[in-house]
Amino acid sequence: VTRVLIGINVVMFVITVASGGGLVRANGGSDVYRHLALIPAAVAGGEWWRLFSSAFLHFGITHIVFNMLALWFTGPALEAVLGKLRFLVLYVLAGVGGGLLSVAIGPLNETAAGASGAIFGLFAAFYVIARHRNVNTQQIMFTIVMNLVLTFSISNIDWRGHVGGLIVGAAVAAAISCAPRGPRNALA
Repeated sequence: VTRVLIGINVVMFVITVASGGGLVRANGGSDVYRHLALIPAAVAGGEWWRLFSSAFLHFGITHIVFNMLALWFTGPALEAVLGKLRFLVLYVLAGVGGGLLSVAIGPLNETAAGASGAIFGLFAAFYVIARHRNVNTQQIMFTIVMNLVLTFSISNIDWRGHVGGLIVGAAVAAAISCAPRGPRNALA
């Protein structure tokens, strides 16, 4: 699943760049951004798919490289613990959760995109699951704190998407970790 998610993100980036999105930095000239990026006013107007689609768009090569590296380093370990379906559900819900917080409290006409909300959700899930299993959490806690510092230090980063993904990722992981043991035929 991790490799498929990376593939989808890369394909969407190539499509966006090919349609005028800008390789180094997005210039907003792509129809892909206009139709799929997260714009709270558009979501409020009924374009709910933007909550999902925006998590597969990126504003430039640096943006996608850092997000995909984080996914590559975090995804396989979580996928091995959670299984493919639960990992995918976690990723999608965290990405949508980041978008929901952006829509709820962000500027109406701001354009946001990126897998960062989903990535922050993976970080949070990693932390919650490690704590639940009594595993050392210093490294993942350091990663979360450093990424939050960067989030609030660099302008033009949608901190709401990151925090929303973090909250949803922690909640989903807590629900999975605290679920009663026993037959799980419905989740298989």
